Amino acid sequence: MSVVDWTSAPEPWSDIGPRIAASLLKIAVSATQISGWSLTDGLKLRHQRRALGMTQNQLAHSIGYSESSGATISKWEKGNAEPPARALHNLTQIGIKC
Repeated sequence: MSVVDWTSAPEPWSDIGPRIAASLLKIAVSATQISGWSLTDGLKLRHQRRALGMTQNQLAHSIGYSESSGATISKWEKGNAEPPARALHNLTQIGIKC
């Protein structure tokens, strides 16, 4: 991968690179702020699930998901997906605080 020196680009393209970079950075920051769920939250979920002696499938079933939804719980625990509000509510009902 080569580094592009935008300062030496011909006009009118000289300021396109920095503007695009700034826009992408704003988008990335916004995306991380939209989602309140993180890997730390997922690790807390995993710790509490294990403390209750439950498998991912058992947890899924106990909060109203099909028993084969362990993959969904796995995504939450890895911080790859955010549980919907209803799932968060159901988790608190069984003693898991997220």
